[in-house]
Amino acid sequence: MIRFILVSVAFILSAPLFSQTMPKFELTKNGFEPIVISVDSTSAPVIYKKVNNWVQTYYKNPREVLKGNIENEEIRLEAVILNAFKLKIAFSNFNYNLWYSLTIQIKDNKIRVSIIENKVTLTDGTRWAGTLGTFFDNDGNIKTKNIEQKEEVEKAINSILNSLSNYINNKNKVEW
Repeated sequence: MIRFILVSVAFILSAPLFSQTMPKFELTKNGFEPIVISVDSTSAPVIYKKVNNWVQTYYKNPREVLKGNIENEEIRLEAVILNAFKLKIAFSNFNYNLWYSLTIQIKDNKIRVSIIENKVTLTDGTRWAGTLGTFFDNDGNIKTKNIEQKEEVEKAINSILNSLSNYINNKNKVEW
């Protein structure tokens, strides 16, 4: 009985070590580090087709966002996240759009996703003088006043990553 309890406890404690967690983008002073997503037992051509299909379903105007396409190797997109974050200045709230480049590099069993901030604009199209890097101090620590904005941007960016990962790993498939 004691052996059974010990084995059960060891199994429960080790389970998180074996489960695969979805990597997430984290905003730093220098932007976002690339993320690698595993795609079990899937060749590069199959992944490439799935990524292309995801672009067609995820983006409203896929032809407009598609900027580079190397068959079975890489897809590059440029798009915008409307109202990605808001800043309170004086007594007013201002919403900002985040224009980004998304590069998806494809190999057998995995993809590498990179995202780069192109520009930030107000919702009226006026370009913001700052960058996402201005949320951080010189040491790379998030400024207290920008914690909420950092979280909003990460949530928006990671929703794109989650959608892509779920699509290529068939987690969105609905049986009907």
